[in-house]
Amino acid sequence: MAVVAGVVMIGDSVVRAVAGDVHIAGGLHPSGISLWLMALAVGAIAGVLSGLLGIGGGAIMVPAMTLLMGMSQHLAQGTSLLVIIPTAISGSITHFRMGNIRLETAAWLSGGGVVGAVAGAFLALASPDAILRLLFGGYLAFTGARMLQAPRTKVTQPTMASQ
Repeated sequence: MAVVAGVVMIGDSVVRAVAGDVHIAGGLHPSGISLWLMALAVGAIAGVLSGLLGIGGGAIMVPAMTLLMGMSQHLAQGTSLLVIIPTAISGSITHFRMGNIRLETAAWLSGGGVVGAVAGAFLALASPDAILRLLFGGYLAFTGARMLQAPRTKVTQPTMASQ
């Protein structure tokens, strides 16, 4: 799914750059109750995948908001970052209760993540929407392709799930 969404986003960005305001994936532009139902469904899917696989909800939410809801890349990325806060907190609490978090590692990663997120937000705001869409699409396609190639891994440390 990531590969397909990434390729569509890349194609949309290229078409916009060449043909102007033509969109191959301009979004459905839902409104009213259909917008709220779509947002609830996308949030639920992203939440399940985030808790189950440990992926950031942005890999699901950003393509859904740009391709299905017609949002700009800037708006989708900003919205996704805000939405990830309660999603990450609820998933983290569950994993903490199960003993699946290394607090010291999480603290160091969080510190670097905050600095990187501020720098990334400034870079995103200085970038045109088409460039962001192209970069995000490339990231999705590359990550999806790498996931398809990845060998199976073994659990090296016991968790509640492996006991």
